[in-house]
Order: sequence, then structure tokens, then C-alpha cells
Amino acid sequence: MTRTDDAGMITAPAPIGGAQLRKLHEQFVDDPLGTDLSALRPVIARSWSRSLKWSVSPGRRHFAEYREPRIDEQMLQCAEPVLDELERMCADTGATIYLADQDGTISAVRGQPDHRDPHTAAEPGSAMSEDVAGTNSDGTALEEGRPVQVWGAEHFCEGMQNNYCTSVPVFDPLRRSVRAVLSLSVPERVARDLDARSMALIAQGAATELTQRLTARLAVREQRLLASYLAEMRKRGSDSVVVMDDRTTIVSKGALHFLSQDDYAVLAGYARQSERLDRPFESEVRLGPGAIFELQARPITTDGETIGSVIRLRPPKQTPKRPHISSKRRSDPFDTLIGESLAIRRVLEVASTVVRRRMPAYIVGESGTGKSLLAMAMAERLAADAVGFDCAEAGFASAKAADQLRVHLDGGAAVVLRHTDRLQPDSIRLLSETLGRYENPPVILTMANLRDDALELTNALVGVEIDMPPLRSRRDDIPLLVAHFLSSGDHGVTRVSPGLMRALVEADWTQNVAQLREFVETAAARCTFSELSAQHLSDAQQRTLARNPLSRLEEAELHQIREALVDAGGNRVRAAELLQIGRSTLYRKIENYTRRGFTMEV
Repeated sequence: MTRTDDAGMITAPAPIGGAQLRKLHEQFVDDPLGTDLSALRPVIARSWSRSLKWSVSPGRRHFAEYREPRIDEQMLQCAEPVLDELERMCADTGATIYLADQDGTISAVRGQPDHRDPHTAAEPGSAMSEDVAGTNSDGTALEEGRPVQVWGAEHFCEGMQNNYCTSVPVFDPLRRSVRAVLSLSVPERVARDLDARSMALIAQGAATELTQRLTARLAVREQRLLASYLAEMRKRGSDSVVVMDDRTTIVSKGALHFLSQDDYAVLAGYARQSERLDRPFESEVRLGPGAIFELQARPITTDGETIGSVIRLRPPKQTPKRPHISSKRRSDPFDTLIGESLAIRRVLEVASTVVRRRMPAYIVGESGTGKSLLAMAMAERLAADAVGFDCAEAGFASAKAADQLRVHLDGGAAVVLRHTDRLQPDSIRLLSETLGRYENPPVILTMANLRDDALELTNALVGVEIDMPPLRSRRDDIPLLVAHFLSSGDHGVTRVSPGLMRALVEADWTQNVAQLREFVETAAARCTFSELSAQHLSDAQQRTLARNPLSRLEEAELHQIREALVDAGGNRVRAAELLQIGRSTLYRKIENYTRRGFTMEV
């Protein structure tokens, strides 16, 4: 009988016979509940059950499902000499060496092409996770979190059953998370003369060497992070301290008691913001079980390179009272605005004051922040009948539209006027004259920015200004928004993986909540699992999250271009004149930002 060690490696010369395995495999596929798998190694029995649950076809012989490998450059550099040495050692065995990322996608292949079946061999980009390829050493090692050997007919799919494979996860030396998987695969005709234990020792030795190389590469960087953490802890006070980069997080004991997984994603988002600004950054955030903290983040640099951030968290001197509109009653129109951050709560507090005193208001904010949603919620509180108009629509600013506006106001309705910053001067004048006839009319305006020519309109309204914060200023609301978008859909996704949540919080959503909602709902619709992770994203969505963030100067330039386009009514020639740059220069800049995924609309 086959013996295995605790890590799923074969310690007897060979597993049960191939013919017996194939017969057992056929029985299991036909009758999974009635088949006795006690003759199988437990690690293979578990994997077969998972493969069947994921509806992997056992008759599959081709593996042409490709993904973009997500292995980092540092891992590739460290792996290069290890792969070269393995290829040299295994040259006479016909072995193929694979390096896969943490999701099981092949990133590098070494070996002699003549020994590989071109129809079944994995290539760079081949997806070998168990949910795609069934039982195989790469995917099963990731599922088990340990070294695994899959021998011949132990593979779930027929196309792999002539391969004898050994895979060892490569762990991050500090975080202990899987960074990659290193694998050796030999054809059946060669495997008959090989000792499984020897293959295991070779693969494990190579994985150990790769980990040592990673440790050496990370040592200087991690020492700098640790030094920054200790220096921050030596400062006086009982504040909580968190130091992080894109792979490592060091947390003080006090912070461990209240920070959740989503909180770490929020802190990472603000840390990246501080690094992009290249200066200290301060904000108020809501963390843990609803507690409010003052956040101070500053970048950590070494040799002129920014390598991470140090974050200090302290309770505010005075905790703001919870505004009465934040009680979540189903009949409350403000329930449609999701968020518990200080930024959104202050907006709702001002909005509550406006409707309580029955005052007009104008809401200013970037596209997609929820201005129209807030405006309509306020209008529904101001009057039993709420009506909305889009000022960007052709013909709105005509005399007939002004008459319609007066009819609604005279009839006691509350009116929302969206996109008022897109009105031409004559239209602004006409609308101002109409509003000027009323005292405290129940009117809410929305605009992307408060231009000089819009002052005539806001002066006629005599309303209260409400600034709608962009999503990058309320990153602590992103986990709540994501959970809300998932719960409101009819798909089976109920949660987001920690890694993807961190990426969502760190991203700069140029179209704010609207863009985040579309992203989450589209990704959830494509996902067939209860947990949405990065591997379920489309190529376009992965590029959105991987997009290089703007520098401080680029952010300022993008803002100026957007402002000029608005002032010029979308006329690029006029916008170039306002910016005092050449037309071709403006076109080139717009093309650059658009290619990087930034919209020119505001």
C-alpha cells in the first residue's frame, strides 16, 4: 500500500497501479457518492471531490484557457538562476520545470520541447488552478497549501494522466503567504525509473533556495520598514501604529484588537495616497466597530525611493455626534446613500439641516459621486412630489422649460436641476430670473464645479452649498459600498477576497462611486463562486486596478484640463487657448490620460 508523508508526498516507490487508478476514477465520475476512495491518498481524494464540485470535465485533453500571469518582477528575477540550475540537473530526465503564480497560472517554462506533448503541455499563461484543470500538482498544492505529488492517473483530467508531477509552494519569507509554485513534471516513460522521493527532494531544495534568494532581496527593504515602525513606537503617546508596503504589514499590539481585514484595505488605500502625494497625509476615518480615528500617514523613503508608509492612529479629541438622519429606516430617502465615513456623514448632516429648515441648496462634486442621488433624496424630504430635470438635455433652457419649472414650483413640488454647470450664459440668465421670483424655493441644483458664470444662478437661489466628496476622500466607505452592491444583486457572490478588497480600496476611481458600482456588479455577474477574487476579473478590469496612479503634478494637470474643457463647453481648441498650450499638445495629453483610463468628463 502506498505510504505518504504529512505533506502529501509519496514515500513508497510508486502509488497504486495505473490501471486500478483509472478504473477507480471511472467509478467515481459515474457514482461519486457510492465510490470508495480509501485506496487513494487522502490529498488526491479531496482534490477529486473538489474537481467534481467545480464541474471539471474528466475527459478534457486540451488546456487552452489562458490568463495573464500575475507573478511579480522580483520573484522572476530570483527564480531565473534557480530555474536554470533545475533545467541543467534534469536535462537527462526529460523533465519540464514550471513556475506558476499564486493563482496557478503558469509564468515560466523550462525543459526540452521534444519531451512535451504539444497538445497537453502547459505553456506560459496556462491556467492550472483546480477549478479549471482539476487535480494537478500546481492547483492541488495551492489548495492544500503544501507540497504535493500527483502521479499519472491520479490527475483528474485524461489529458494529464501521462505526466508525473511534483509541486512545491514558494512562501513569502515574511508574510508566509504563497508567492509562487515551483513544479517538476516528467513523462510516464521516464517516471517508471525515477524515485518519487528524489523528485520531491529536488523540488523542495529548489523552492528553499528560491525562498532564500527572496529573503536576501527583501532584507534591506524590510529592515527599513521595521526601523520606521520602531522609531514611531518610541514616540510618546498611546497611539496605534501600522507600517505597510505592498507586501508587508507591521501592526502594533493595540491596533490588532480593533482592526478588521477590511480596515487594513482602507489603511492601505490612504497609505498609497500619501506615497503618491509624496508628503504626510491626514484624514479622519471610521475603523473597527464604528470607532473614529485621526489618521496620519507619511511615506517611508530610502535612497530616494518611496518603499512604504507609516500610519499613526489616534482617537479624535471630540467624537462627533451621530447626525439624526443616519438612523437606517427603510422609509428614509437618505438610506440610498451608503457610507459611514466622516466625509459622507458631514454631507448628510448639512443635507439634513437644509431639509429641516426647508432651504434650497446646490451640490458640487465630481462625476459619479452621488450628487443626483443626494439631491433627489433631499427633494423627497422637502415635498411629497419631487421632480428632476437634466439641464444637459437639448432644449431644457427654453422659455417652455422655464414655464414647466414654474408650474411645478407653484404646485408645491420640489425640483432637482442636474448638470446646471453645462448651461450656456443665456440659459443661466433665464433660469436665474425664474428662481428669483421665489423665496426659499424647494430647489436643489447639482454641478461638477462652481464656475464664475454659475454665481448668478446660485445668488438667485440663495441656497446652501454642499460639497460632495470624491471616493478617494472616503476610502473607508469602499468596503461598505462593495458589500451593498453585492447584496443588491441577484448573483451568488456574497463576499470579496481580502486581496481584491485591498486593490479596490487602493484604486483611484476617477468616476467615483458610479465606476466602482459598475466594476463590482459586472465582475460579480461573471463570477460563479461565492467569493469574488482577482482571478475572476476580466482583462479590462485587471488593467483598471493595475493602472499606474497619477503623480501629484499629473493630478493637478488633469484637473486643469478638465476645468478648461468644461469652461470651453467641450471645445478643445478653446480649451487649449485657456490653458495657453498648443492644440496638438492638448490632444496628446488628453490621449495619454484617456489611454490610462482617466475620463475627461467632470
